[in-house]
Amino acid sequence: MFSKWSLFLVTILLVSCSQVTQRKPIDESSLSEAFKLKIEETRNLIRNNNGKLAMSKLAELKDDELIDLEKSIKYNLKGVALFSLSEFDKALLNFEVSEKYTPKDSQLFSQVKLNVASCYFKLNRINQLHSKLSAIFVKDLNAGEKKKYAQLLLAYGKKVDDAESITLASVMIMSDLKTFKDIQQSPYYTDLIANFKRLSQSQKISTLEKYQDEKNMTLAHLAQIEAEERYLQGDKSGTQDVLEWLKSEYNNEEITAYVDEFERRLESSTRISVESIGVVLPLTGSKQAFGQKALLGVEAGLKILGIPENVKLYTKDSMDSAAQGAQSVADLIQQQKVSFIIGGLFPEAAKAEYIEAKRYGVLFISLSTIDLPREEKNHHLIEIQGSIQSQVSSLLSQEMINKFGRRLGVIYPDNESGQVYLNEVWRQAQAKNVSLKTIASYPKNGHDFRETAQQFLGLKYPREREEELAILSDVYSEEKGSIRRVQTLPPEIDFDWVFLASFPFEAIQIIPTLGYYDASRVKVVGGPTWATRSMIKEQKNIGTMYFVGEDPKDLNPEMLTKFQELYQKPAGLIEVMGMDAMKVGAQLLSFKDIASREDFNKQLREQKALKGMSSNWELEDGLWLKRMSAMTITHGDFVKLFEAETLKN
Repeated sequence: MFSKWSLFLVTILLVSCSQVTQRKPIDESSLSEAFKLKIEETRNLIRNNNGKLAMSKLAELKDDELIDLEKSIKYNLKGVALFSLSEFDKALLNFEVSEKYTPKDSQLFSQVKLNVASCYFKLNRINQLHSKLSAIFVKDLNAGEKKKYAQLLLAYGKKVDDAESITLASVMIMSDLKTFKDIQQSPYYTDLIANFKRLSQSQKISTLEKYQDEKNMTLAHLAQIEAEERYLQGDKSGTQDVLEWLKSEYNNEEITAYVDEFERRLESSTRISVESIGVVLPLTGSKQAFGQKALLGVEAGLKILGIPENVKLYTKDSMDSAAQGAQSVADLIQQQKVSFIIGGLFPEAAKAEYIEAKRYGVLFISLSTIDLPREEKNHHLIEIQGSIQSQVSSLLSQEMINKFGRRLGVIYPDNESGQVYLNEVWRQAQAKNVSLKTIASYPKNGHDFRETAQQFLGLKYPREREEELAILSDVYSEEKGSIRRVQTLPPEIDFDWVFLASFPFEAIQIIPTLGYYDASRVKVVGGPTWATRSMIKEQKNIGTMYFVGEDPKDLNPEMLTKFQELYQKPAGLIEVMGMDAMKVGAQLLSFKDIASREDFNKQLREQKALKGMSSNWELEDGLWLKRMSAMTITHGDFVKLFEAETLKN
């Protein structure tokens, strides 16, 4: 129980404090004025990377003329100077001498121990490193020294695969992060969570005990992880204990919102009607026609898939309003106890509707892509068109990296969606050892992309290229003749390929603009929206293009045929999305022994894959990712890239 956990923490903290004497700063009044001047001069030399001269200055201080505290300071500085010269063995000897003379009740004593630990790390003396770190009173260290301590502890933890050390170190390193978004975007985050989950209950207690008085937001996030774990294990009482602890320890709007949302999930976790499906679409207003098409697709899916008659659709009109759409989601959950909801035909409404469904822990199947970062999504979201995270996962697959290379450039829209693309590419590129060489944004609803191309290709005349520009300008000024354009500075093409996060009408302007600046042979890869006839038409002018998405030829032919038989017309794009959502949802209706929403969510998480009309969704790191194909647009058709290469070979 978390309440017992909290009581245990307080007990340990009080006992620990009663056994620790607060260490004091060194008393400089006993130091001679000549010594102080020499030491300050030495410190300045070390700061200016002049370790050898610093050593000669310290040699002028004779031990037989120094008191013990002065010897401590002298040998500590001598060790620092030698460390800066990479003479780690000699530095260690001097730090050990300093340690002998340093008052045990002073803050300097912990700082010298930290310097000894740094030498152990450089000399790969791992066991001694851990022993020395364990002896350091961390509260004596200043902010910079604490970071150094944490980095050493992290290095030790990774060296010996010690989950507790990695967790403690990561919490310290991330201590200055103030929001959950910042925490989840930290490069230390993935290792932190993976290792925290490896800890025993007593080790988790120890972690929280060390930092709970600092109101560390990373610690609060670990408590959230613990709450989620207990909830998934069916321990509602334990989950509530964690939430109560968070409320009592943190006066923070973000944590309060999280606790309120989780308590709503607990409240709704026992109420579900598996046979009830919610649908939220714009059925009136300017987008009524689109909403009716999507509803037709959902209803067609029900008929074509032979779903039992006891399954009911409960439809709500979003009135083309994000706020009304969110309210409709809440009404369907509270009043009809629906098992899942299909909606989100347009991005803004989709975001609001999903956020509301997530607050209740209810699955939302979105017909459009939702422009939210990875950390704001979870397994309660399936995006029929494929999430940004799905697109980037397919973009940076091993096959694509082998095909195009590890040096990537990105051009993205200057809006919220573009930022999500950029952050996700950055995150996955780091994990897959892909180097992001250059980026540039373009204005939405713009028609002139020359500045974007210039920025992307390094043609905005940065200072370091001014000399090169001057030389080339002189050369070209001597040339005669009628020239359409003089590009005096060649583009910097230090990337292997480009990801262009754009719609087709933007792509067919941006790609030729790159060519205008002498970058016509770069390989450009887009997203799912490029699977249009307009791109096939432009391919003749632009050349071979690539994208990650769906092959239209993979769509389930049986469902398309039955749709035409039912309605005497072929299914359009929106109807297909509605049928696709219903096909995914139909698999959830087969869950057995569902007594509560908690049971439903548990079985949802246990699914290895969900099959749609043309591809699968797989649960990976808590997100449903759509498996997309690498496609090429060539010779007037869409062709699977790697299948085409197999046929060639």
